[in-house]
Amino acid sequence: MSGNYAISMNGIHEAEWRLEQAARKIASSNLPASGESFDHVTLTDFAAELLAVQSAENSVKANLKVISTQQELEHEVLDLFA
Repeated sequence: MSGNYAISMNGIHEAEWRLEQAARKIASSNLPASGESFDHVTLTDFAAELLAVQSAENSVKANLKVISTQQELEHEVLDLFA
């Protein structure tokens, strides 16, 4: 395994951890019942956690693209020597 692959896998694991933390915070938050309004602090916290979820998703996608590109490059190099 090359260094880039290991770095990308580490990035994916870190993003999964951030996603899990955000999901726990969302699940344990005291969101208002249906029909009730959010207070400013609750809404800000909720928005921050949703942003963390989106950030984790983007990180996973980017790291998967790095892995995919590296695999394509390795195949191209092998084809040159075949």
